Amino acid sequence: MKFSAILLGAALYLVSSTEANISTNTPFKTVTWNGGENEKVVWVDDGKAPKLADIGITTIDLMAGGPENQVLVNNIGKVAATAKQIDYNVPKTVGPPGDFYFIRYTAANGFSAFSGTFSIAGVNGNINGFDPKNPNGSVNGTVPPAAGNPKAAVPPTTAPPAAGYPNTPAAGATPPTANTPAAGAAPKAGNPYTTTPKANDSTDAGTPAASASPSSSTSSAAQSSLPTPISNAANLLPSFSGVASAAIAFALTYLF
Repeated sequence: MKFSAILLGAALYLVSSTEANISTNTPFKTVTWNGGENEKVVWVDDGKAPKLADIGITTIDLMAGGPENQVLVNNIGKVAATAKQIDYNVPKTVGPPGDFYFIRYTAANGFSAFSGTFSIAGVNGNINGFDPKNPNGSVNGTVPPAAGNPKAAVPPTTAPPAAGYPNTPAAGATPPTANTPAAGAAPKAGNPYTTTPKANDSTDAGTPAASASPSSSTSSAAQSSLPTPISNAANLLPSFSGVASAAIAFALTYLF
């Protein structure tokens, strides 16, 4: 029984020594400090190691930014961690108004802790190296990668081509035009659908050439079957009159 109690006590000690920290009571998310006014930073021991007595003298700083861009605004002071609070008069020129302020606790033994963000109003100052429009970035608008995390690097500004689409034209590029034939260009020779017949070819594409004419034999046969024009009969009269004269002369000779 006594041995079991000793083991339980040792276990509780190990748990308390591995789970402990400073917890900020104020300021917090819905708190707003005002420039020119006296404010307080209040914290407690949340039961997690190290205990406040083990932390020792603690530096309390007013910070701005975010997890990846912590900018020191002003030093509030130094006190023993067991004091659990410190007063602070907020300068009107401490920095720009906004909800990006927080408290940082540090000690010589390497201890550090942070509060949540809160707001400061009624101020009009500037913070070197801090852009209030981009609280978690540096003044040039880039966010540095987290230590030991290469995936936190800022991605490139230009998007790569979509995967699986190598023929996708680049942004702003003019897509290729359709293969439209040039004006006045004739269809290719031998195209069965061409509407332009070949010269002197009556068998192309089922359409006779416009300049093709009937063959000479067909033309001669057609002409011989036609009656002789009347105008050509007059050319036979001299020959007919000569034959008639010879016949009359022969008849007269025979009769007389």
